[in-house]
Amino acid sequence: GAQLSFRGLVCPNLGTGGFAFHGPYEHITSEAMEKYYQISITNKQDTPQRHSLAMLYKLVMGDTEESTARYIHSEWDPDHNTLYARNVYHETYRHLQLGLTATETIDQASTDYPNRKSIAIEIELAPHSTHELAFVIHVDDLNEGAPSAKHYTIDYINNEYQKVRDFWKEKLSVIQVHTPDKGFNFMVNSWYLYQVCSAR
Repeated sequence: GAQLSFRGLVCPNLGTGGFAFHGPYEHITSEAMEKYYQISITNKQDTPQRHSLAMLYKLVMGDTEESTARYIHSEWDPDHNTLYARNVYHETYRHLQLGLTATETIDQASTDYPNRKSIAIEIELAPHSTHELAFVIHVDDLNEGAPSAKHYTIDYINNEYQKVRDFWKEKLSVIQVHTPDKGFNFMVNSWYLYQVCSAR
C-alpha cells in the first residue's frame, strides 16, 4: 500500500472496515471515512481529579512527508469543534478535507507546525468515577458538498464498532476449522481470513 501510494495510487486505511489489525479493539467504520481513538478514564481517588489529554497527529496527505508538509493548510473551526486540514496543491488529495475532533469540547488546537497538529481536552472526574471519550479523524470529499457537521458521541462510536464486528463475524464465519489448539483456531478462522479479505 505504501509503495502504491508513493506511485500515485491512493491506498487509504480509512473506510475499509478495518477489524482488530493491531489489537482486539482497533476497528474502522465500514461505511464512512472515520477512525476513532476511544479512551476510558477512571478516578480511583477520594478527591476530584482534573486531567488534560492531547492527541498529536503527524500528517502526510500526499506521497511523502518531506514533499507535502509545507503545503498542508489547517484551520480551527470552534463552531464544529474541529481542526480541519487540507493539501490543496496535491492532485489526488486537493478535494479531500481532514477533520480532527473529539466527543468532548476541544480546549486547545495547535497548528504551529505545517504537518503536526494537536487537539487537547480537559476532563474533570468526580471521586471513584469513570468517563469515556474519543478522539476522531474523519475525511470529507468537498466535491460531494459541504464538510460534515456531525457531532460524535460515545453511543455513535460504540454502534459503529458493533457494526464492524458484526460485518466481519458474518463474512468470516463461512469457513470454520476446529482443532484442540485454540490459538490455531483463532488464526485460521478469523485472523488469516481477514488478512486475505482485506488484502493486508
